[in-house]
Amino acid sequence: MGYDVYKVKASEMLKRSITKFLNPFNFASTCYPQERYHKVGGYGGGRLYNPDKWFHWKILTEVDFVYFLDTPLFQYRWHTSNQAAQQSQSQILKYWLDEYRNCFEISDSMLQKTGLHTNSVPQFFIDRCIIPYVYNYLKVGQPALAKRIFYFGTSCYPIYMKKNVYYYPMLMLINLPFSKQLLKLFNR
Repeated sequence: MGYDVYKVKASEMLKRSITKFLNPFNFASTCYPQERYHKVGGYGGGRLYNPDKWFHWKILTEVDFVYFLDTPLFQYRWHTSNQAAQQSQSQILKYWLDEYRNCFEISDSMLQKTGLHTNSVPQFFIDRCIIPYVYNYLKVGQPALAKRIFYFGTSCYPIYMKKNVYYYPMLMLINLPFSKQLLKLFNR
């Protein structure tokens, strides 16, 4: 076809996606059998920020392989009223609410297909959806948002938060008025 095509087991792609809390595909470039679409209940997943990810996780549960065509198939249009801009303006933690919901809606069939255990999902959530965002928002000078995300993660899974190696450093940083300047020194 004039470009590389990669084939991956759906179980491996789903495992990678869950452990890293990532969307495996760009929604506008996915194809799947209509019967699978209906089997997983269609696209409407009731997510606030990123319904694509949840839909893709469900679809991966129902297929054996995934094919990736290594060529541009579309171009996203970035605009000031996209989900990221709306979340920033409203200050509602839509992304984190969706990710938390993903934690307890991951089905037994998803876990079975990936070989993951339900007890590991909260740690993936903390490690991928909370701690890196706290750090990044502190680094760019948004300590109030960093603090909200930190305490959201703590309220969701207090035991798993405290197990994270960065819990206490982040706890100290979110309470320092000069955390942005301190992080700039460490990032040199």
